[in-house]
Amino acid sequence: MEAVAEIDGFDQSSFTAMECELASFDSVRNFCRELDDFRQAKPLDRLICNAGVYQPSLSYAKWSVDGHEQTMQINYLSHFLMISLLMPTMYEAKEPRIITVGSVTGNDNTVGGSGVYPIADLKNLDGFRAGFANPIAMADGYGFIGAKAYKDSKLCLMLISNVLHAKYHKATGIAFSSIYPGCIAESPLFREKRTWFRKYFPLFMKYITGGFVGEEEAGQRL
Repeated sequence: MEAVAEIDGFDQSSFTAMECELASFDSVRNFCRELDDFRQAKPLDRLICNAGVYQPSLSYAKWSVDGHEQTMQINYLSHFLMISLLMPTMYEAKEPRIITVGSVTGNDNTVGGSGVYPIADLKNLDGFRAGFANPIAMADGYGFIGAKAYKDSKLCLMLISNVLHAKYHKATGIAFSSIYPGCIAESPLFREKRTWFRKYFPLFMKYITGGFVGEEEAGQRL
């Protein structure tokens, strides 16, 4: 983290790095405990859930140490656990906010979500109902599709944000929202795509769709 901060010119006195492995629920719990100790009596006022794993070319499911398909655990389940554990630390904050980073790919109301196969679709949540543990790799209970696993995880994040806001906003004062900052086409998120895609996709988003967003601008939007 220190090396990244130096390369990007971040003031290292303005942040504190803490380890959190989202492929492990125990690591998430340890992170939340360490953060709780670090903040002392100061309430947490912002939580941005922004981690994302995207493996569209993966033909088989990979499993977390907890026995869950890793894309869904990293992108959604561990974020939900983190939100649940950190919510009490935000009750006394001024205008507290929890933001989940969504994606147009998880919304079939958009070109990116409805025009590019596979489409995000949780169906009746049969995979979740059955426990969503190895060998069940998809929330809908169907066979594993790498790109759909990512899209489904983003759909889950957007849905849970709405549910949490409806259920807890009035009681806690916490505002829950899901934000799509734009297509960060030069992000390492696409590192597993083919070389030609990584070369031309940013150009396509810049000059054809106009949907390109740089990492700095995306961060400002969040």
